[in-house]
Amino acid sequence: MPDAAARRARMRPLYDLLVGVESVQEFLGDLARLASDEIDRELSCGLTVRIEGGPMTIASSDDFAARLDGVQHTAGEGPCLEAMATGHPVEVPDVARCERWRPGAPTAWRTD
Repeated sequence: MPDAAARRARMRPLYDLLVGVESVQEFLGDLARLASDEIDRELSCGLTVRIEGGPMTIASSDDFAARLDGVQHTAGEGPCLEAMATGHPVEVPDVARCERWRPGAPTAWRTD
């Protein structure tokens, strides 16, 4: 178990984030980037909420996450929307090879 000093050191970026933002939107964007960097620098993170029955992306760690959310909102299906509907995380190790949702969706998710 990490000692108190190690825990404080790991939490420092979050503390800095909390005191250094001017808006909720800025905070959520910074939080998405911090989360993806902390877990895996190649990970993308998007925060989607349901407003008036429909999904709305409120923050993204990068352009790829924002684009992926847009594709899902248009298609009405995808990993983020499934997680929202079920309340359980949905992991997609390689979106370019994912065939779980609409067959054409991975083409729109390409990073190139």
